[in-house]
Amino acid sequence: MKSRELNFLDWFNTQMDLNLKPTKDFDRWDFQDDNYLIELKIRLKYYEEKLLQADKGLSLIQNAEALDKIPLYIVTDHKGVYIYNLNKINLLEYPICEVVAPVTTEFEKDKLITKYCYVLPEADATKILRYGQKS
Repeated sequence: MKSRELNFLDWFNTQMDLNLKPTKDFDRWDFQDDNYLIELKIRLKYYEEKLLQADKGLSLIQNAEALDKIPLYIVTDHKGVYIYNLNKINLLEYPICEVVAPVTTEFEKDKLITKYCYVLPEADATKILRYGQKS
């Protein structure tokens, strides 16, 4: 896990009074505690519509159900932190788009594949403070 994700985790735990922990490097989600499984996307550029990789979103929902936890998808950019509770929206109702992207952003970036992503409107998220801003 990159240091920027760990920095966000520290900030988010403080803001939300949580005790989320990072998961292992090859888990399908980034953070968890007794109540939540969380996939995080830190964007350096603002996009009004947020993309959730379809296989990651569906896996998060299934694993959360099996573990009796709440699946959250969190996107942060310079305008805010957007939290999608995947139990409260139906991913299958959202459009899917194709994105050509590296297999992974953690290692070699030379191999490109087509990834299928749900297009989530910002309005369906709960928006909190900008990352780094104090409450």
